[in-house]
Amino acid sequence: ESMYAPAGQGTVPLVVIATAQDKVDPSTSNTAVGTTSANAGKPYLITSQRELVTTFGEPSFQSLSGTQIHGDERNEYGLLSTYSYLGIANRAYVVRANVDLDQIKASSSAPKLSPANGTFWLDTTNTDFGLFQANTTSGAWEKLTPTVLMDTPGASGGKVSSTGTGAKPVSSYGNNGDYAIVGSATPIRAYHKIGGAWLVIGSPTWKGGSGTNGANVYIRPGTGTAPTVAKTGSFNDIWLKTTPGGQGANIVVKSYATATASFSSVSANVYSRDDSATATIGTSIKQNDVYVRFDDWSDSTMAAELKANFIGSATTLATTAVSKRDILTNAGATASPEIEYNIRVRDAGTSTVATGTTSLHSGINLTGSETHAVFELNGQTITAVGSGAAGTVSLANIVLAINNAASTTGGVSADIDYQSATKQYLRLTRAGGYAVYIQKSDDDSNAATQASEVTALG
Repeated sequence: ESMYAPAGQGTVPLVVIATAQDKVDPSTSNTAVGTTSANAGKPYLITSQRELVTTFGEPSFQSLSGTQIHGDERNEYGLLSTYSYLGIANRAYVVRANVDLDQIKASSSAPKLSPANGTFWLDTTNTDFGLFQANTTSGAWEKLTPTVLMDTPGASGGKVSSTGTGAKPVSSYGNNGDYAIVGSATPIRAYHKIGGAWLVIGSPTWKGGSGTNGANVYIRPGTGTAPTVAKTGSFNDIWLKTTPGGQGANIVVKSYATATASFSSVSANVYSRDDSATATIGTSIKQNDVYVRFDDWSDSTMAAELKANFIGSATTLATTAVSKRDILTNAGATASPEIEYNIRVRDAGTSTVATGTTSLHSGINLTGSETHAVFELNGQTITAVGSGAAGTVSLANIVLAINNAASTTGGVSADIDYQSATKQYLRLTRAGGYAVYIQKSDDDSNAATQASEVTALG
């Protein structure tokens, strides 16, 4: 009589492999699921050679002119050995490391990683900046195609000097009369070379440099009547056509998606201000929507411009007369429109909320004969009454003054962000994600009794 002991449970191996990323599943021509970055480090229980190939793709080995390159770092030895093992067994755990062997492939250009998901790209090759100059000989507006400079501002040997908003072409670049756009700084600005210097088109310096009275700059749509064709001295008027038809502005912005490993175009219409973009897009607006603002607010005269140009009505903001024209065409503006482009991305949230960083639990201190504090909110003068001469203006009175003016500030409301007895902050809210501008008042009608405050608000 014979007796046999049962066989013990066999050992199931765990194999860690490295392969190229996003390989093809030969059975479906889709991406092999085990080779995506999202599934890196995930263990798979593989029970056959076929399942291994559909999950991780076929083992890849490098060759040159039909000759195998042994020892190449991209050869997938781990995947091949697992394939061989599954020829005599039916269970193996396989984990793919989070590396992409294709990234070490030799290249004639410097290697670089893929952009992060959601990265925006201004496609300057296909962008039309919508610029025209007056031709008084033909009596027509002729298309301008300025050179777009993408050099890093201030880089040695580059064509763009300085940094930030001061970035402009270097003086040695181009000839007098040339036009250029600096696209490597924010905002993007259009320049005209005059007298050996590059000047922002429409700036006071450009106006002075282009003749006794200065040439004109128009920022308006291509619909309706075109601006009058004219020039001052030797320099022609400039028109930024804000609608895409008829070679007008068509700013091409693209967004990168890791799911498709490619850039795709996104809507990037041109508007005069944030509020016009918000009102025109309407209820369909969402986070990461893009628009291009031809912003010509002048920092030195913003208070006066806001008083003259602030619009609270969404219906009016969405009209072509407001959304496609420069803000300076409205009455009361004192500056000349400049040619610039600012790519704007919609943030999360449905309301604009601005909270101060300075606690106002003790209010604002007044001095001398001052009895109240004033500041500008969306172009409107806000007067907060104090406790008397040389007294204080309480946070509660500031909130009250703001809320009493809500009908003129576009519905801005105020409340107190109360955190503790010594931490109380002014909080401003405007529904719909519309803009909130707060700044020093330019109203000096009662200078002896008012404190022009804005920094004290936090």
